[in-house]
Amino acid sequence: MNKLKLSTSDIKKLKKFKMSGTYHRQIQKSVKSKLATYKTKKYEITTVDDTAEYTSTTKKATETMDNLDKSHFISEALSSQQLVKDLPNLLQNNLDNDEEIEEHYLFSEDSDTDEYDGSNISNETLNEKLRNWAISFNISHSAVTALLGILKLPNLPKSSRTLLRTPRDVTIKKMGSGNYWHNGLENCLLHYLRTSDNYLSNLELSFNVDGLPIYNSSKMEFWPILCSISNLQPMVVGIYCGTTKPPSVKEFMTPFVDELKHLLKNGISVSKQHWTISIRCFICDTPARAFVKGVVNFNAYSGCTRCTVVGEYSHESHRMSFPRTDLPRRTNNSFRERTDPDHHKEDSTPLEDLPIDMIKDFPVGDSLHLLHLGIMKRCLIGWREGKFKKHSKWSVHDTDLITNFLHRCKMPKEIHRAVRGLDTLAFWKGVEFRTFLLYIAPVILKDFLPVDVYQHFLMLFVAITICSSSRYSKYLKVAESLLEKYIDKYIDIYGLDSITSNVHSLCHLVDDVERFGELETFSAYQYENKLYKIKRLLRTGNNPLAQAAKRIQEIEISQNCDKHKTPNPFPIVKKQIKSNLDELKHRLPHCNEFFAHIEVNDSLMFNYEEKNRWFLTKNQIVKMKCATKVDNNWCLYGSPLRKTEDFFETPIKSSRLNIFMSTCEEEPAVLFPLADIECKLVAIQCHDTKVFIPLIHSLI
Repeated sequence: MNKLKLSTSDIKKLKKFKMSGTYHRQIQKSVKSKLATYKTKKYEITTVDDTAEYTSTTKKATETMDNLDKSHFISEALSSQQLVKDLPNLLQNNLDNDEEIEEHYLFSEDSDTDEYDGSNISNETLNEKLRNWAISFNISHSAVTALLGILKLPNLPKSSRTLLRTPRDVTIKKMGSGNYWHNGLENCLLHYLRTSDNYLSNLELSFNVDGLPIYNSSKMEFWPILCSISNLQPMVVGIYCGTTKPPSVKEFMTPFVDELKHLLKNGISVSKQHWTISIRCFICDTPARAFVKGVVNFNAYSGCTRCTVVGEYSHESHRMSFPRTDLPRRTNNSFRERTDPDHHKEDSTPLEDLPIDMIKDFPVGDSLHLLHLGIMKRCLIGWREGKFKKHSKWSVHDTDLITNFLHRCKMPKEIHRAVRGLDTLAFWKGVEFRTFLLYIAPVILKDFLPVDVYQHFLMLFVAITICSSSRYSKYLKVAESLLEKYIDKYIDIYGLDSITSNVHSLCHLVDDVERFGELETFSAYQYENKLYKIKRLLRTGNNPLAQAAKRIQEIEISQNCDKHKTPNPFPIVKKQIKSNLDELKHRLPHCNEFFAHIEVNDSLMFNYEEKNRWFLTKNQIVKMKCATKVDNNWCLYGSPLRKTEDFFETPIKSSRLNIFMSTCEEEPAVLFPLADIECKLVAIQCHDTKVFIPLIHSLI
């Protein structure tokens, strides 16, 4: 270790200068610029003051030098705009000084920094990073071009089109009064297979078709065809753009169907590996489902796509209702043979050329449109505004109380959007209605609905909870029975003309769950998110379809292969506890470290916050205190609750769904291995007790 002596005045100058950002940038550039030329050798500047010792380690670095004069290195490293020419002499003159101040400056090649170091990155890598940055943050082409003009680095393109590899032309064909761009299903699948690890031999595809208004002051809209595999982000197969929906389902769907038929027959191959293709389902909202199937709309007399019920039109409410649930179901054969001509608008649809069930492979139980934006939204608006004939509306005082309750409810971190008050009900998103239905409604509505109306709502709540998790699959017949009773009681409580298409479709919900799995596996949420991203790709009002097509192709080009990406090593612990350590070590002498935050997987975490600390283990509710490791196994240290009871007794006991309430009297804390955790709990304060409801996606 080489020690260099500096005068006190020089030390003060260095201290002042070392705090600046310029200093740190110049240090790093100077150090790293030698890496390619010199061998590795560690240096340290050490000085001592006559009054006190001041030691600070800023950053670590491995300086690569060979036969490099240390005085020259120090002067070069500490310069800001240029080298401090007289610093070597200054250091040399002070080598014999008796006063020393010790300061350590160590820098690391891989230290964290926001500085881009051109000496350690190729132009190709820089191009890739800039391209990914521009696409990730939706940067306009003009802004990217301006940035490239400022950088002016060798081999860096001058135009954003070159950097982003924007296609010169996209093939757009005329379709009716609008235009259509076909990206290609095979192209989407090839891109997916080249950028992802897939160990399955069969790709099961789900599809979505929906309308998307793209401007606030125009009738122009997109009709994308989306495809998804498992839980991956949907891919864009094609987009129609026009002022109305596509003029003909045959013209719109034929390019997609022809390509899909070819893939179903021949499969797809990449790098000598072959995959077969199969169709899982078509997930659409009610109007889009009727359009692609070529049948009448949901509000027609024969509008139900699952059964042969005939609607009853109310001239008073101007609404079509479907009160009966006991009529024969439609079948694939009856659909293709047109046994109910009043149900069909088209002679045929291209989808009939596919090997699918034209009834069962079009689920009606999409939770976003049927439950959250459908039934739950209509009920809340009806209760608040008194739109139901047999139920008076909530008073202003009641509405304010409910709003205050919603503001006080703190949802776990996994629920990303808080539920707003009833004063903003018209602006609620689908996820807010979902959170209200699954967690908040059974608690708050108990105080603001008549007993019979509340008991009626509990039928819906219990049935939807059962359908939302495979953990409760043994109760599916119970859910089916409850939904039929819910529809029957709906007539008594809200009137005959209130049985709209959404309410009637509840009697077909369990059929979809039995065929496809829990509700989230065939909901439209992922497709709605994709539609929003497509809309954000547009920069101007000119040629929206060409804009979207080019942006989508830029994204496909920019996405890098993730095959070598190392998965996160769960569990991840954070926020080591340093207070009350003596007490914790006294109670857990075999544990050395304690943490206030633990991530069990990418969708489940616990921490010390009240909303994130409750979990269930074999019918025992526990309040987490910390996370620690025992015999190389991670555990949660927490206090079980002394007493719990059912929150409701009918239509079934709430404990069968792991729903409890408690006064929260705690027993002594004990350790619980992560393997013993059954689910995370949503805790909602209700008067003097807490109500605990399982976080649906965490149920194991």
